[in-house]
Amino acid sequence: MKYFGKSWDNSQIYASLSSPAFAADMEKSRSLIQSIRERSQPLIPMLPAADTLSPEDEKTAAALLQPVFADFDQLIVSLRNMSVFANCIISVDGGNAEAKKTIGALGQLAGEAEEAMVTARLLLDTCSDRLVAAFLDSDGTRPHSFVVHYSRRRRAFRLSQKEESLLSALKVDGITAWGTLYSNISGTLKCEVRLPEGTIKTMGVAAATALTESPDEATRKAALDAVDRAWATQDEPCTAALNAITGWRLATYRRRSHTKPMHFLDQALQDSRIERATLDTLLSCVRKHRDTAQLALKLKARALKKKNLGPWDMFAPCPAPAQKTMTEDSGKMTFGDAIAMIADAYGSVNPEMGTFVQMMADRNWIEGTVSDSKRPGGYCTSFAKPREPRIYMTYTGGMKDVVTLAHELGHAFHTWTMRDLPLAESGYPMTLAETASIFGETLVQQSLLAKASASTDQWETLKVCWSDAKEAEGFLLNIPARYLFEGALNERRSRGTVSADDLRGMMRDAWSECYGETLSEMNEMFWASKLHFYISGVSFYNFPYTFGYLFALGVYAQRATLGADFFPAYKSLLRDTGRMTAEEVARKHLGVDLREPDFWNRSLAVVSNKVAQFEKVLGGLGF
Repeated sequence: MKYFGKSWDNSQIYASLSSPAFAADMEKSRSLIQSIRERSQPLIPMLPAADTLSPEDEKTAAALLQPVFADFDQLIVSLRNMSVFANCIISVDGGNAEAKKTIGALGQLAGEAEEAMVTARLLLDTCSDRLVAAFLDSDGTRPHSFVVHYSRRRRAFRLSQKEESLLSALKVDGITAWGTLYSNISGTLKCEVRLPEGTIKTMGVAAATALTESPDEATRKAALDAVDRAWATQDEPCTAALNAITGWRLATYRRRSHTKPMHFLDQALQDSRIERATLDTLLSCVRKHRDTAQLALKLKARALKKKNLGPWDMFAPCPAPAQKTMTEDSGKMTFGDAIAMIADAYGSVNPEMGTFVQMMADRNWIEGTVSDSKRPGGYCTSFAKPREPRIYMTYTGGMKDVVTLAHELGHAFHTWTMRDLPLAESGYPMTLAETASIFGETLVQQSLLAKASASTDQWETLKVCWSDAKEAEGFLLNIPARYLFEGALNERRSRGTVSADDLRGMMRDAWSECYGETLSEMNEMFWASKLHFYISGVSFYNFPYTFGYLFALGVYAQRATLGADFFPAYKSLLRDTGRMTAEEVARKHLGVDLREPDFWNRSLAVVSNKVAQFEKVLGGLGF
């Protein structure tokens, strides 16, 4: 218990799901949705000839569109606040019936809001540049400039107003419902862990997953076996969910291919705000450096006195040299100590960053408790009013948890830095979302490495190198394996229904291609246990992590170059992430072209140096 984190406090937002304030926001949302519908009615006759309207009609359309977006700006605040609050509850208590019911109702409202906005968005996507300029010529709508212009790039894939409205209406009980089903399963699924001493403990999958960080291999293996057995009992619903989610998307893409073919990556690229050329260059560079991450795994296996790692060893803690005795507490850090250490590392860039970390803890904006009812994973979210971030995770004191905390605090700082910007300019894509989080991780790891180097205990240095090796494996092998799996899933699903055996085979093939001979076996059940494959609102929830990892290393490198000018430049970069593409941010703030391999290769060289240092430290300690 001494290591566990604290519980968050969201009572300042709403007292409860049944509070008068929550009910008022629910009613306000319904009223705003109805207002948007009514204000949009006069726009419908303009859609068929949107790009050839007369100057007078364009002036009229702009005047009609502006109050629609004014309503929408209010609507998004209330909807986001309620959704974040309800999801915070369900994350901690996966079986909370009231939260489940509320989330269902909010999902229905979100679908209605999306449907209500179809007419206005479709008109702005297909109208003339003159109408767009007239619409944006006001203080209220100007913050929407980037989003409007960026959305117009996909006008070729737009459907008619009736079809777009129908798709929006059907999502709630279609693709979204399948994602909700998976979330409900993951929040309540229990597994039986057969511990080495012969006892059997029943626990949630999140708690069992935490045991894969044990220094005892038998415990790690027992935990992963239990998690995989539990998910194997859910073969049928998980297979049905993946078929439905992927099939829904593919059917939609086919329908949108009326002017030119829509590839299954197009939506993910649009959402990530990167070009296909950038993604292809990134993945090509990563493939060419795959041996770097594979070497990191071979070195970890050597340290653990194994020929090859098993999938249960992926989160194994750093082993101690022969003269040290490892226990369950070895290398662990209390939540308070972790906060203090991260605040110190963040503060090395600027005191403002360190103060922010401590504020997050002091205001109880971080959920880090341990419970069988909690859902697995970790995330950062934020309320729209007030503009406050929240962090969710299960903190048990291991190095993985410390790194996760540093990672999520990076996300939170990113959000905090943008809190004075209009919400329309604050929606950054996943690719750029990982900039601050991995930058935060890097700060903490470099701080730990500096302290370890100043001491005489090389084991402290090894622990940091161990964490670096884990990141190399995660971002250069595991994430690409997820990308390969999802690509294969889309290809296979386009030809028919996919079975559970197919999914196991595709996952095995993807892991084999990336991991090669570094593992004793592949985790064939990863397709079921990984939440990211079931997020209905986002496809290919994978490559942005590798992008963010290498992009953040490139940003971190600017710290030495810019010196005292770095912090304001860093904040400026973060603030632009909601109003630029990834290529534009890189060009403006780093002076690089992400479509070319130079930038990625420089970042990958940094990873290679980290792995080389890992090998050197291992050798020095006699491993």
